[in-house]
Amino acid sequence: MNQHLDRHEAKKNLRRTIRRQRQGLTQPFRSQAAAGFRSGLDQLCQELPVGPVLAYLPTEQEPPLRPALEKLQLTRQVWLPVVQPERQLLWVRWSPQTRFRPTGPGGLMQPVGPALPAPQRPALVLVPAMAIDDDGVRLGMGGGYYDIFLADLNGLAEANRDCVPPAAQVACVFHQEVLPTGAVPADPWDARIPMVLTERGVRDLSA
Repeated sequence: MNQHLDRHEAKKNLRRTIRRQRQGLTQPFRSQAAAGFRSGLDQLCQELPVGPVLAYLPTEQEPPLRPALEKLQLTRQVWLPVVQPERQLLWVRWSPQTRFRPTGPGGLMQPVGPALPAPQRPALVLVPAMAIDDDGVRLGMGGGYYDIFLADLNGLAEANRDCVPPAAQVACVFHQEVLPTGAVPADPWDARIPMVLTERGVRDLSA
């Protein structure tokens, strides 16, 4: 078996383990975690320039970000992704009136509304993840959408670095899903995320 297939199988096994762990989290823990994510996101946004936030609404098993995002959208534009062909993402601005339909992969709920390219000069990108290691190697869901989007975003920031400040990129996981260096199998195209938000706060992985 070649190295790519080895890594592919290792990622599948790690995703399976994390899904099982997430299914075992209790509701009291999740409620407490939601408060931690809200506090951490509040603190993070206080340190960032004014600008839109590219976020996502979590599924039941993912870190409970929704209370934090509901508060955030009162003071900032919050945009949610809509998947497109060829692993592309467009974005819909979220408001309390936004409706959702199960139009994403596997019936994933997606916002209904004008789907547009990412707004210029986002201040923050919240990146869904199943795990991340201490070097910022992210384990995603396997679709590759964010790897492509973040590569494009980083390329744009590099091309305009004299006039466009780069968006802060922050992976969102539970604290137990921040793993030691090398614990997340990495392919060359996998995005590396410099910061992580957990129920215990924000951590800079690039330091």
